[in-house]
Amino acid sequence: LGLPVLGYFGHPLLFMVPRSDAARESFWPRFHSMAASDTVGFAVSDPFLQMQYDYQVGAPRLPAIRTHALYTGATHFPARPNEVLVMDRPHECVMMCIIQRLLSGGAWSSGERSRDDREQEEEEKEEWEE
Repeated sequence: LGLPVLGYFGHPLLFMVPRSDAARESFWPRFHSMAASDTVGFAVSDPFLQMQYDYQVGAPRLPAIRTHALYTGATHFPARPNEVLVMDRPHECVMMCIIQRLLSGGAWSSGERSRDDREQEEEEKEEWEE
């Protein structure tokens, strides 16, 4: 695609990868090549995940960036104190779509899917629903 990609991971690496052997075996080299790319920036949410990713992927080491960023010393003063913003894990569905799109290669990179891609997507969808 030639566009910059940012990824922030708060779950184990295989969390949203389909359970089929073929999908998982092809995932590792694709993730590693993306992580090593100059146009990709990946980070994890905590030092424990950083160690897990180091063990699973090796180089390059992904930085650990804490979600709350208390180390920055930043202060927030809400302008609307009587309102609450609630988000229920939107990153999971967005990240799954991004990873599937970027790692699929082939027809996905042109925006069109082949018949094989559609059939594989249906099979993977059935695996997820089990």
